[in-house]
This record gives sequence, C-alpha cells and structure tokens, in this order.
Amino acid sequence: MNVPALFTRYREAVTAEMRDVVGGEDALLYRIIRYHLGWEEPDGRPGPGAAGKMLRPALCLLACEGTGGRVDQCLPAAAAIELIHNFSLIHDDIQDEDRERHGRPTVWTIWGVPQGINAGDGLWALAGRSFLRLARRGVPPERIVRAYAVLNEACLTIIEGQALDLAFEGRIPTPVGAEGTGAPPVDVPAYLDMIERKTGALIGAALAVGALIGCGDEAVARRCHRLGQLLGRVFQIQDDILGIWGDGEVTGKSTSSDIRRRKQSYPVVYTLTRGPAAARAELAAVYALPHIDDAAVARAVHAMEAAGARDQATALARQAHDEALAMLDTLPLTPASRDDLRELAAFLLERPF
Repeated sequence: MNVPALFTRYREAVTAEMRDVVGGEDALLYRIIRYHLGWEEPDGRPGPGAAGKMLRPALCLLACEGTGGRVDQCLPAAAAIELIHNFSLIHDDIQDEDRERHGRPTVWTIWGVPQGINAGDGLWALAGRSFLRLARRGVPPERIVRAYAVLNEACLTIIEGQALDLAFEGRIPTPVGAEGTGAPPVDVPAYLDMIERKTGALIGAALAVGALIGCGDEAVARRCHRLGQLLGRVFQIQDDILGIWGDGEVTGKSTSSDIRRRKQSYPVVYTLTRGPAAARAELAAVYALPHIDDAAVARAVHAMEAAGARDQATALARQAHDEALAMLDTLPLTPASRDDLRELAAFLLERPF
C-alpha cells in the first residue's frame, strides 16, 4: 500500500532542525546519539539516514498548520517530540534486550548499557533545548508554557506505560492443572490502559502541542489529544498483529521475539482472558515455560489462531479507527489537513510495516 505523503512532507525540515539541535560535537555522547538517529556510523562515517516513520513530528506540524499556524514556527516542537520518541526507543532497546533496530545494532550492543542510558537521557535533555527554541520563532510565551506542560506530562505517561508493559511480562498465569496460584492474566481494560500510556500519550501530545502552537485553543488541543490517543491505539494493535503474523523482511522485526519475552500483546491478552479453554490452557503453558524455543512459539501462535485472536485484534483496531474519524469530524481543521488525517488513519489500520 502507498505510504501517506504526510510521512515525507515535513521530514527534511524536521531532520534539519534536529541536526541543528544535536550539533556536530565530537564528544562520545553526541556520536552515540548521531549513530542512533542514523546520521553516522560508529566510526564517524555517514550513516544511512533516519529509518523511522517520523510520524509524531509530522502530526505536530500538521495540527499546527491545520489550525492556522505556521510550520516554520512549530519546527522546534516537532524536533523535540522526535527526540523524545528516540530517547524512549534507546531505553526500550535496553530493557527489552533488543539487539537490532532497523537492521542496525542497537546502541547498547555497541557501547554498553550505561552509555545507552546516557544517550537516552541526552536525547531527553536535547528535546528540552529544542522546545525552548520556539521563543526565537515568535511563538507567544504563554503558548510555549502550555504546550511544554502537555509534552512533559506525556513523557511521564510514556514511562508509566513502559513500567506497566514490563510488569505485565512477569504476570505469567499458571497452566491448567499445575500447582500454584500464578498471576492473574492481564485483562483487556488493563492492556488498553497500558498502550494508551506507552503509545498513545506521545501521539496525542504531538497533535495537542501542534494545535496549541497553531491556534492556542485549549479545547481544540484536548480534542486533538484524544484523536492522537485513538490513532495510537490503532497503531499499537496493528503493531501487535505484525509482531506475530507480520513479514519480518518487511517489518524489520522478529515475529517470535514478543512471544519469547512473554509480551502481553493484544492477541495474547485476548486468548488468555476471552479465548476458548483449550487455547487459554495451551498459551498459558507456553508462557510458563522457562525457555520458549521455536516449537513453543509455534504452539503459542496456533493457540492464538484457534482463539480467533487475530480477527479480534483487527476488529478492535477498526473500532478505534472509526472512533478516531468521529473525533476528527469535530475538529476545526482545514480540509487538506482533515484529508491527511483520514489517509493516515487508514494507513495505520492496514500497514504492513
């Protein structure tokens, strides 16, 4: 399927802003950051460039433009949002022990965990530096303060979501017939709360920050925030589907790593709490194993398929997509911005990567 033009429209300008914020200093911290962002190789040679979608800064700029603001004024905020997203990715890679991201070794596998933590922290601090540059672009101080409060709250919410995600991995239900109480399985409401924090928070903040800079209307910003949360739900549920049934050559991600780490993705949560008894028992037995090998991964996938978990995940993503479009219809955006968001919502629902 075609990638929405939104993904490329602002990419060059956001990257230039980020490069200006990060700078070219030769200190190790900045070399690590530039490596993670795809700008350099470990030896300083030019890198392949950023491989991510840069969805969040694009949404920030779209909301600003769509509510009557100027893209050039909002660029420091968009760059800050992308820097925060990357701070979370470096820390996620460490916590999940992921060795590759977009086909390249992750930061911690090259420089070690302590320096990986430093690089993530550095990106967070650079995001604050970037955001304060809004004053140079003529954004009114009161809008900067209100927008930064939204972004800072989103940072805390992301970390809350990551803490829940990690805690959920340790909640392994006792297989049927086994001794011990085990842990109660994560239910669907708890899962939705977790992804709204971990994934929806920054997407919602991106739209809200753009609206605050663009028009200064807090009521509009709140509705933009809710739209972003719903788009984040679509994004994450589709990500869960791709993490099990996707094409690894297309996604650049393993289709077994989530199961091996006992991730509580939506197909897992649905199977363990709402699937037929046989599927629940089989998946619980796999998740209780001390080591999940290829054969156990196949058993887990078969159990989820028997429970109809993939279809249920697709239906839940579709519901969030429809709610997002209903929210979009309430927003005072330009027709072009509204069309961009409709196209994006459709892409997030069907994307193969």
